[in-house]
Amino acid sequence: MNVAATVNAILKAKGWIHQDMADAMGVSQPAVTRWAAGKSFPRGESYVKLMELAKSVLEDEPVDEARPVRAALVSTPLSGQVSAGLFQEVDELENQDPDEVLAQRDPRYPRARTLVFDVGGNSMNAFDPPIPDGSRVSGPAFEDINEKLQNGMAVVIERRSADGQMREWSVKELEVRDDGYTFHPRSTDPRYKPILVDTNLQADDGKTVEIIALVVDVTRPVRWRSGSSR
Repeated sequence: MNVAATVNAILKAKGWIHQDMADAMGVSQPAVTRWAAGKSFPRGESYVKLMELAKSVLEDEPVDEARPVRAALVSTPLSGQVSAGLFQEVDELENQDPDEVLAQRDPRYPRARTLVFDVGGNSMNAFDPPIPDGSRVSGPAFEDINEKLQNGMAVVIERRSADGQMREWSVKELEVRDDGYTFHPRSTDPRYKPILVDTNLQADDGKTVEIIALVVDVTRPVRWRSGSSR
């Protein structure tokens, strides 16, 4: 979910300032300010309160023909971190208790699960739109949709090694070739390399590759310049 967009939509719909929302939710005004700027995300009880507020405020608004219908907000577990080149033990990852977050369900895929990932590293910081370190991506689970693979898609892929015991999740841009697929990093860092697979998604290095999500939404943090004045 684009938290900043949701918070700002509520503020606009209610005619509130940040302190008004903080009072309504029982949180601090600085917390609301950080959410509105995209610098942090609500967790625990705060995300539940934001979800309830969004449903009561945004879903009850009259539909204006000149305004597009908003995507539905859903509560979903945070799937984990996507970080190119970082392989982790599967057993350790699957024993973790995931945080619950709010996400936008894409209306094109109403029956698909919505998967959410935090981004580590800059393997896609030169993508359009940029997906820098610290951002968050979300989209439908790929196995839940009937979508033809197309050039330019941003996807979350899983690579496994050591007989499936080690796992890497990363975001890549898809290129469809006659003899298979290439998953490209789009980065200012030349150390990130593309992954080539055949039509069965098998890589030359023996690692298995699977597309687990189609990326349809990116939330990027706001970076304040040090030493700047207002």
